[in-house]
This record gives sequence, C-alpha cells and structure tokens, in this order.
Amino acid sequence: MTNRTIIVGMAATFIGLTALLLVAGVVVSPVLLAVAVPFGIVSYFLWYHASGKLRDRVRREAARAGPGERERARR
Repeated sequence: MTNRTIIVGMAATFIGLTALLLVAGVVVSPVLLAVAVPFGIVSYFLWYHASGKLRDRVRREAARAGPGERERARR
C-alpha cells in the first residue's frame, strides 16, 4: 500500500461524509450544511494532493522562484 492509496482512500471517505452531511442537511437540519462545508474543503485538498496536481504546482512555483528566493526563505 502506497501513500497515494491512503490519500485516495481518505479523500473518498471525506467525499462520502460530505455527501451524507449535505443530504442530512437538506432533510433533517440546515445546521448540518454548515458542518458539511469544512468536509468538502478537506475533500478537495485531499483529492488535489492525491491527483499529483499539488506536487506539480509546488515544483513549478519553486522553479519559477529561482535559487535566490529559496535561499532567503531558509534564513
């Protein structure tokens, strides 16, 4: 089992919880809709990380920053 598999599993779990809370928020209580929002945000970021897009974005920004800015950031 790789780290990517774990992240995909966590993303799927959070997506399921978000869907469940959204449905319960419509049927039972609107307060659950407010609870579903953070789960949705976490789901998005987990998916973004699992898809590899986060890694690509960080690498692009690091390459664009150049060595000078990276040295200043370490200090």
